[in-house]
Amino acid sequence: MSKQSPLRVAVVGCGAVTQSFHLPVLAGHERVKIAAIVDPDLERARKFAGLYQIDRVFSSLDAVNRDIADAALLATPAFLHAPGAIDVMSRGLHALVEKPMALTYDDASRMVATAKEHDVVLAVGLFRRLLPAVRLFRAALDANQIGDLVSVSAEVGDTYTWQLATLAGMRRHEAGGGVLVDMGSHLLDLLLYICDAAPTLVE
Repeated sequence: MSKQSPLRVAVVGCGAVTQSFHLPVLAGHERVKIAAIVDPDLERARKFAGLYQIDRVFSSLDAVNRDIADAALLATPAFLHAPGAIDVMSRGLHALVEKPMALTYDDASRMVATAKEHDVVLAVGLFRRLLPAVRLFRAALDANQIGDLVSVSAEVGDTYTWQLATLAGMRRHEAGGGVLVDMGSHLLDLLLYICDAAPTLVE
């Protein structure tokens, strides 16, 4: 891509994470242009399109192609991550999916294979390793300014205040699991990053 051209991103899904995080961040980024909003609830999609001066609104991902966007941000319920990402990557778009990446190992593997086949980038929204405090802690470990890690005790959680668009995240068959998949995925990713470790799939 030209350094002068912003990355055109289609945002798919207008739920809580899109409203609270993705749209405000993308709209304020000089290297990004929000090219389209996609949501089956067109009224909700048009509301956010109006707030952020986004020209294109679609009810289906079928309308998004390389003429419209370079990448798709999939902030849909988890059970839609794999089919949505495979769909857009097959059309040559890069894909950023919210966590969890997929509900099964097989789906995740198909996503990775599709990205390789079409030479596009596939990324998962595990952003907490980029937080300044986390990066500083990791740098201190790398510089041997902190002793060796012996054990880890971690807690995560707070009062749930998200304004959900659907209850998909609360249903096992649509979300893949409970708190371990939802908040635990961030925690596990941070532990792997901070400890410079690789996971082993046990089951």
